[in-house]
Amino acid sequence: SGTLLGNRFITNDQAVQQIACCVPLAAPPGTDFRYGGYGMHTMGRVAEVLSGLQFDAFFDQAISQPLGLTTIT
Repeated sequence: SGTLLGNRFITNDQAVQQIACCVPLAAPPGTDFRYGGYGMHTMGRVAEVLSGLQFDAFFDQAISQPLGLTTIT
């Protein structure tokens, strides 16, 4: 899991495909919520598909600019 979550050389699409095919569910659907990790990759990919933008561009346009954020760490 660590290599998938920290891999900057694959796209969100590739990461989510690996998550969908190869990562077992931590709990049955609808019974548990876990923030971060695989969920963040999946949310990022959903944002990309719906917006038509790469996640960094989507984040900048939809979140950073409207909130006046100037630094991302």
